[in-house]
Amino acid sequence: MKINLAKKLVAAALLIMGLNSHSYANVLFTDNLQSASDLNALGAKTVGIIGTAQDGTKAMTFSALQGGSNLVSTKTYLSTTNSFTVSFDYFSSCGAISNCGGFLATPGDGGHWTVSDTAFGNDKLFADAAKWQHLSYTYAGTSTSAAFEIWNGSQHAKAADINGLGASFYIKDFVLTDNSVGAANGLVVTAVPEPETYAMLLAGLGMIGAAVKRRKAKQA
Repeated sequence: MKINLAKKLVAAALLIMGLNSHSYANVLFTDNLQSASDLNALGAKTVGIIGTAQDGTKAMTFSALQGGSNLVSTKTYLSTTNSFTVSFDYFSSCGAISNCGGFLATPGDGGHWTVSDTAFGNDKLFADAAKWQHLSYTYAGTSTSAAFEIWNGSQHAKAADINGLGASFYIKDFVLTDNSVGAANGLVVTAVPEPETYAMLLAGLGMIGAAVKRRKAKQA
């Protein structure tokens, strides 16, 4: 009985870590986007700023709205597999099912605005939620950069106010990789586990460790 429970908890741990990890073959750019120094690495200057989402998490947002041009972007990277993957955590707080104004562009090889919560000629759509979501998007290409914009034409778009509060979306834990799979598989959106989930997991693993120690003690 204890062994079966241990197996279940270990399996749950591996699943959670797998959902929230960035274990790719070749990481081209990665940043948690939760401090000013991170934004400097992106060359964000004053448009990309660090704000506080409704759940208290520090993350990148914007001090201005934009239309048709990126507000924050990486430099251009080359692929050896003809495929890239971008992934990041996204928190929307516009109070709507969609249309908070978040856009991701993947310029290079004729790239365009590809992933968004707003229907405006882009390829992949995802729904807003008042919680953190993990987005992963794989696409074909030999060169790319990644750019973010909060579109001023979106119905519920809102940039941060002068105090860095009230923005309609936030981004953190951004990763750009040279995808080893070598083929586009589209957009995947998963929920980011709540802190309570991790706490329960750690508690369960602690119980397993204690049980194993007791069992060894008895055998000795």
